[in-house]
Amino acid sequence: MTPEDTSPAILVVDTVDAALAVRRHLPDEAAVEQVAAASAVRDAVADGPTFDCVVVTGTDPDGEWRRVPDAVAVLQPTVPVVLATPSGGERLAAAAVEADVVAYAPLDSESGSAPDLAAAVDDAIRAGRSPAGGRPTVDDYRTLVENAGDPMYVLDAAGRLVLCNEAMAARVGEDVAEIVGSDVGRFTTPESVAAADEALAGLLSNGASHATVEIELLTAADDSVPCEVSLAPVRDADGRFAGSVGVVRDIGDRKRREEALERQNERLERFAGVVSHDLRNPMEVARGRLELARETGADHHFDRVAGALDRMETIVDDLLALASQGIAVRETEPVSLDRIAREAWALVDTGDAVLTVTTDHRVSADPSRLQQLFENLFRNSVEHGSPTDGSEFVASETPVSVRVGLVYRGEGVPDGFYVADDGPGIPADRRESVFEYGTSGTDEGTGLGLAIVKDVVDAHGWRIRVADGQWPGERTRVDEPTRRSDGSGAPAGADDPTGTGARFEITGVSVCD
Repeated sequence: MTPEDTSPAILVVDTVDAALAVRRHLPDEAAVEQVAAASAVRDAVADGPTFDCVVVTGTDPDGEWRRVPDAVAVLQPTVPVVLATPSGGERLAAAAVEADVVAYAPLDSESGSAPDLAAAVDDAIRAGRSPAGGRPTVDDYRTLVENAGDPMYVLDAAGRLVLCNEAMAARVGEDVAEIVGSDVGRFTTPESVAAADEALAGLLSNGASHATVEIELLTAADDSVPCEVSLAPVRDADGRFAGSVGVVRDIGDRKRREEALERQNERLERFAGVVSHDLRNPMEVARGRLELARETGADHHFDRVAGALDRMETIVDDLLALASQGIAVRETEPVSLDRIAREAWALVDTGDAVLTVTTDHRVSADPSRLQQLFENLFRNSVEHGSPTDGSEFVASETPVSVRVGLVYRGEGVPDGFYVADDGPGIPADRRESVFEYGTSGTDEGTGLGLAIVKDVVDAHGWRIRVADGQWPGERTRVDEPTRRSDGSGAPAGADDPTGTGARFEITGVSVCD
């Protein structure tokens, strides 16, 4: 310090009983005043001397210490605040940026040493008497960046990376030495840069200390990670804008929770629609037929009542199935396509329809939900492909045949499986909408079956599309046995039917063997 700085006045605000360690590392000649709570800061600043620096202790990112910078700024806005902490934690450095402290100095909780505190206080006092008015400069953030548990960086005014910590480099999948000096566009999208620039412009115009912006972080592996950045402007020694500092938090889990909540809300709306409309129709039929049966004594009215009750049961079953969807699959196991398809087929009223399975491969899936997928696809094939008076499509004159097999990509690599039938098929202009809630090709359908299928696919992270069901053109292994629902076997493709039909292809699936 220069001679005129020999007796700095320092206020210590000790919120975590670390004052002894702090005072040990303050200048011997300093005039030190101490208070034990943030609530006492205003009185100390108002009644005491003009302080050269305030040192506050804290450990919790949302702790009492966060009130101190604001309290100091009210009465002595140019006085710098330094945060000293015996336990940094993951997010304390990020909180320090948001609270607009000029430096972050860890304390050794066992030895009581604080090698960075004396330098941080000295630098803060010098900065506080400069035109920057105590605001943090690029150099002030070096300790913050190095000690932050979350990814943290400093950009210059041109948007080039000046500082970053190991956590930041690891998040983008590169080394610190490789990315320092790079343009920010290397790590994020143009839309994210524009959002951050707009936030910084707002901070510079309104004088606020920080802002929070959502961005997409780009990694060396070409992944896009949703993140939240706490931004603050950085100034040079003359108080001019010199760049920005940011603390990055991965909000992927939060985004997924938000999306799951949105899907859940959509489901609630669907349930309300089904209960208020779809269930009301058969209920009114049952009520009306019961009244007629009482009046006339004719037994045939009870058949209509029974049919209405069956319809209501189908709707309730589909609603319960839909309620279980939308939750991401967290545990999978190898599941035999042949076994799970047969089990699903046995639980569906398939009439005279015939099932053929052309593979005995296993896939990585949740067995229960995979079976539910097959049940709904089988029910769809049977209801739309077999002779019926309720279909909006032209029905087959013979019982439908259904086939399950593998889908291949590239050089014969299995990428998933399909369920195909030789029924009337699905018009090309309807193939995207069939998975929407409420879409049904029959008067008797609930419009939930294929919506459930899509939810199962999404929950596994798979993909699904509708194609023509022309079986002769499918790619199957010539040495793969054909397994029919009656247990017989025949070479694959030996008795392929020639109908067009519909083919649901589920891809992005891990085929085990």
